[in-house]
Amino acid sequence: MTVPLRCAACGRLDGPRPEGAESVLAIDGRRYCSWCATVHETPLGSMQVLLPSPGGMTDNTGADDPLVAWSDCYDMKPKRRISRETAKQEIQRAWAIWEGDRNGPKMLFYTWLQRHRPYFLTFVQRGNLDKWQTVNSWLVQYEDRAHSAE
Repeated sequence: MTVPLRCAACGRLDGPRPEGAESVLAIDGRRYCSWCATVHETPLGSMQVLLPSPGGMTDNTGADDPLVAWSDCYDMKPKRRISRETAKQEIQRAWAIWEGDRNGPKMLFYTWLQRHRPYFLTFVQRGNLDKWQTVNSWLVQYEDRAHSAE
């Protein structure tokens, strides 16, 4: 059985109107919501999605997550970047006051940063590491300093 597609922006299921959102296939191979996507008719009469566009259809997983809708509707390019040193200080400060479980996996904190403090993650990454590895090393450094100060 196939999982029905749902628009990340409006939540409509892929199906006939008026309740549904008849999806439109874009040049990138994804299906887009006919209600939300920037769709226009070509001179030959076919429908075309102008990319980038909101209204990407997904399976039901994460369909009610506001982050999925936000990332679908907005360009993810940062308007400006934070310096590495400032990012390190801000992330360590956020870790110090974070109300989550600091004994649990640090990836939960990183996910919290992505959702609630995305600006802190706009620093330029060096080398082949991903930002999670850099943030994790900063948190380990912070913890080591905190334990040595005791």
